[in-house]
Amino acid sequence: MSSHPPRVDEQAAGREGVRAVRAAGGGPPRGGGGVWVGVIEDAWAARVPSQVARGVARRQGRLLLRLARRVWPEVGAYLPDDGEVARPVVLGVVGAVTGLSAEQLARTVAYEEAQTVMSASLKLLPVDPADAATWLASLHDDIERLVKDVAPLTDPHSVPAGGAPLIDVFAHNHAIERMRLFHA
Repeated sequence: MSSHPPRVDEQAAGREGVRAVRAAGGGPPRGGGGVWVGVIEDAWAARVPSQVARGVARRQGRLLLRLARRVWPEVGAYLPDDGEVARPVVLGVVGAVTGLSAEQLARTVAYEEAQTVMSASLKLLPVDPADAATWLASLHDDIERLVKDVAPLTDPHSVPAGGAPLIDVFAHNHAIERMRLFHA
C-alpha cells in the first residue's frame, strides 16, 4: 500500500483516476473509503474555519453521496458507507467515477455555486429572474479564470486557502437565529 494519497488530478481523470486510487490503496471495494479520503477531507476542513460551514458541507455531502450511490454505484467503492463526507470530496469522487476532467468538474462546481447565490437572491431580494440569469452569464470570464487556476492543482495541501471571514460570521449568526432564512 502506498504511503501517500493519490494525486487529486488522478482522481479527476475519470476511470483511469479511479484505478489509480484503487492501486494506491484508496480503499477496498464497496464502501471501504481509504486513507486518501481522510487526507483530502482534512485538507478541505483546514481551509474552512467555520464549524457551521463545515457541518453544512458535510450534510450536503451526505445527501449528494446518497444520490450518487444510486446513479453511479461505483462511487461507494471510494467513500465510507457511514459518516459525513464533505460535499467537495464527494464531488471529486463523482467526477472521477464519471470521467469528468478536472476542468469540467471545476467549471460545474463554479457554476453551481454561483447559481446557488443567484437563487438565494431571488428569494431574498426583489430581483427579476432575467437579471439574475444575466448576472450569472456575466461571471463566465471569472469562472473560466478560476477553472484555469484550480484545475491543475494535484496536491490537496497546495489548494489555496482564500477566506471570507464575514461569511463565516454570518453563517454562525444565522445558525443560532431563532427564525432562520435557510437551512444552509
